[in-house]
Amino acid sequence: MTEQELNEIRKRCKKATEGPWWDESGVIHCDCADPRGPHIAVMQSGNETRDASFITHAREDIPDLLAEIDRLRAELSELPHTADGVLVKPGMKVYSRDDCTPYVGSFDVLGMVPYSDDSLPTASHSLWPLYYSTPEMARAAKEPTDG
Repeated sequence: MTEQELNEIRKRCKKATEGPWWDESGVIHCDCADPRGPHIAVMQSGNETRDASFITHAREDIPDLLAEIDRLRAELSELPHTADGVLVKPGMKVYSRDDCTPYVGSFDVLGMVPYSDDSLPTASHSLWPLYYSTPEMARAAKEPTDG
């Protein structure tokens, strides 16, 4: 999901009537000062109880899910990535920009244990941007661009 899509969801959440919302027999209510009354929606689907439960919980569930996405993305950004932006995973081959040589190694979940090949840096090393997820990406990075 793109950041733009997430931002559109955030905007919809901010525009929605404040919670809490609750359900009484398929009628979704809120503590709001709307002159038309405290009703968000009246369910007439034949599945009122389940639909109303879904909608009333969405008011809190969606912001919670967005917060969890933000937390996970922040955590993911701290993990090692190749120069072409691919997350480095245990046992993954990475390719040197200099000679397109593949390296394979093992490291813990955070990627902090160095590869078995001494020439490949640890995840926290500043040389990670010199390694790519595919030999094609490594070759493309090495070749000068016309321009």
